[in-house]
Amino acid sequence: MKTNTKKFLLPSKFISLCLFILFFISFASASFGFTDLKNIGLYNQGEEIKLIQTCSNCTYINITTIKLPDGSILDFDETMTKDGTTYNWTLDSSHTSLIGEYTVNGIGDLNGNNQIWNYKFDIKGGNLGFFVLIFILTYGLVVYGLKIKNEWVSLIGCFGLSIFGIYTSFNGIDIYKNLMTNVVSYINLGIGLGIGFEALREITYK
Repeated sequence: MKTNTKKFLLPSKFISLCLFILFFISFASASFGFTDLKNIGLYNQGEEIKLIQTCSNCTYINITTIKLPDGSILDFDETMTKDGTTYNWTLDSSHTSLIGEYTVNGIGDLNGNNQIWNYKFDIKGGNLGFFVLIFILTYGLVVYGLKIKNEWVSLIGCFGLSIFGIYTSFNGIDIYKNLMTNVVSYINLGIGLGIGFEALREITYK
């Protein structure tokens, strides 16, 4: 009697296509949303941020609104504290919980005329090196398992990839958390679950 000796192996074209899509979307997410506004820096999630503005001939400068990464607007109309030609105001840590790009808008009376101004800053949610390491490790295990036709190695990689996808869908990828990073997370999760279930099926019915 002939037994089924088919080994666990997904088509290489399918793997290449998934990796290409993931690379393309990752590149697009890093480029998406570029603006010409001045970026004053990168800060940690949940950190107080000292916002400053300078003016040599103003009697006041106000913070009017701050646009959050999710698109919502915080209305402040707060007067910044003057110290010579420098004006400062502290954004409370309760307003910096979202990962991504923040846009600060304000107004001041330069030379007696009201002038609007704005700049941006970014909030990061984690260490980029950690994400790169996990990405290489999980995909490395998946691809290596497929190459040597070992279901257990691929299953371990797929489990890590699925957890990674769930984590990044909630927390973003370093300073980015938007539609693009969500798509990247869902692709990671989809590949992890898809290949993982196939590996589990092969283990169960081998």
